[in-house]
Amino acid sequence: MNTSNSKATGKVYVTCKDHTVTGKDFDLVIDAEREMLITSPKPEKFEISGYYQSQEYISHTDSNKTIVDKIYQLVKKHMLQKKLKWINRKMPAKGRLLDIGAGTGDFLVEAKNTGWKINGIEPNEKARAFALRKGIKLEGDSTKFKSNKFDVITLWHVFEHVYDVRAQVIELEHLLKKGGLLIIAVPNFNSYDAQYY
Repeated sequence: MNTSNSKATGKVYVTCKDHTVTGKDFDLVIDAEREMLITSPKPEKFEISGYYQSQEYISHTDSNKTIVDKIYQLVKKHMLQKKLKWINRKMPAKGRLLDIGAGTGDFLVEAKNTGWKINGIEPNEKARAFALRKGIKLEGDSTKFKSNKFDVITLWHVFEHVYDVRAQVIELEHLLKKGGLLIIAVPNFNSYDAQYY
């Protein structure tokens, strides 16, 4: 496991730069055992939130200024409806749903509108403020939910941002009801798109 500010071992998949905030270079190293990429060097935990402090990070801003923003928002709306349709087929008896990494709350708005009892977690304060304007109160972390169980837990392109994967899996196991539905969507670095672009 890669510890803070240490270099991960393995084959470098790609070297990239954080153009949005810090300008730092990072390697994405292939962890063959877990079939995933590891950021190297891994930033300190207290540094992580700084990487999301940008107007360019659309998941925390609801930006609708440029043509790209407008297209993103249209596609997002369509995908949120598609995701909920899929969940509702899998879990027709709507119960409690927890969205981890809820951004500005759009998925939870849609879930609430289709009858789910919703909760959400979003570490970014600015994103939580956007969600609150939509009537969605998000928690900054999971401490409030320690004694709760959920029928559905979703992490839509969030798991790749989790600082401690092992601890997150243990927490998910604790929070999910027996027979519940856990949805984790992550980028596939072996996909055609990833290879091409």
